[in-house]
Amino acid sequence: MDIQKQTNNILQQAIKRYSEENEVSVKETQLMITTYTPECKPVYKVLKNFKPIKDVGFNEILDLKIDFLGREIIATPFITNAIMRIIKENSCEYSEVNVLIYPNDENGDDLKLHLFIGNQPKKELTMNYLFGNI
Repeated sequence: MDIQKQTNNILQQAIKRYSEENEVSVKETQLMITTYTPECKPVYKVLKNFKPIKDVGFNEILDLKIDFLGREIIATPFITNAIMRIIKENSCEYSEVNVLIYPNDENGDDLKLHLFIGNQPKKELTMNYLFGNI
C-alpha cells in the first residue's frame, strides 16, 4: 500500500474514532495540521464543528501507543516539506499555515484537504501535494 493511500485510510479511521469519542457525527469532526515552530514540525489538532478541541500526537491519530512500523518517521518529513512549500508559495509565516482535513460525505470515506492561511481559505490540497516528493 502506498503512503498516500495508507495516510488517507489512517485519517479516515481517526475522524470516525474522534466523532464517536466526542459523540458527534462524522461530518462534525475534522483534523488539522499546523505548526508552531520555524522548523515546521507538524502539529495535529482534533476539531469539532471546525473548532479545535485538543492537540494530538501522530500515534494518537494512529490509535497506537508505539508505532512499530515507523509511520510517523516516514510521513513527517513529507508533511514538513509541504508546509515549507506552502509558506514559500503563499509568502506567509509558518504560524499561519493550517491544513484542514474533513469528511466530504456522511460516512467519512471521502476526505478533503483545504489550505487556510490564518483563517482565510486558500485552496483545496491533495494527498499528492503533501507526499509529492516521494
